[in-house]
Amino acid sequence: MPKWKVFIVFHQLIYDDIYGGDGLFGKENYTFLKVGEQNCPVNYEYIDIRYFSNYTPLGKYYAESEAIYNVYKNPELWQDLSHIGFSQYDKPHKLKNQEKYNITELIINNLSPQNHISFETYTMQTDFNQHIMMDEDRPNELTGNGKNCYYGIIHDYNEFHGTVFCLGDIIKKNINLCSSFLLPVKNFDNIMKFISHIIESKKLDQFDTFHQHRIQGGLLERYIGVAIILENLNLIDLTTEHYNLK
Repeated sequence: MPKWKVFIVFHQLIYDDIYGGDGLFGKENYTFLKVGEQNCPVNYEYIDIRYFSNYTPLGKYYAESEAIYNVYKNPELWQDLSHIGFSQYDKPHKLKNQEKYNITELIINNLSPQNHISFETYTMQTDFNQHIMMDEDRPNELTGNGKNCYYGIIHDYNEFHGTVFCLGDIIKKNINLCSSFLLPVKNFDNIMKFISHIIESKKLDQFDTFHQHRIQGGLLERYIGVAIILENLNLIDLTTEHYNLK
């Protein structure tokens, strides 16, 4: 029997109706993960990343990536699992445009060493066409006609892994965004070696010197998405609703 856990990242009030309809929802497979310093009324047990034995604050502009990075740096939280995942507190446990709260059942039915479960799926072409930039000559600009972030992401991936991928290798695929995924642990470990390198280099800070747009977090969810694609797993699309609560 696979042993899996999804860490649900939150920084605001958790609403019962988002999870309450999922009859299989429980602390065996889900852990609420608090980020930030603000007090949050919570009706569930949770852990606060600030009290991890190995905690590195990155700043709220790194968004969910701060939580993912700090979980990775505390392997006692995941090394005995077969699969590890992350989701956001404002994503209810039902498929998009569906009424039944059955995400846990769907996860159990699709767990496999060859599968990657995505809770937020887009086409690569759609996201590429948003023209999210990563342009050294135009910092603090989120979108525009400058250097598309995906060229820089693929360059950094190739440089780290010694590979020769290009945009054409992934542009027709689907990408998992919003840092909402469930992966086999071995693939998570491989991906996070690369993501940790990017975070620790601090190279993304140059694109958001005013910390206005949380560009670091937005870029890192795309770094993670590309790295997942290049793991060559089967994508199981379990895209859930996303309330985008503030």
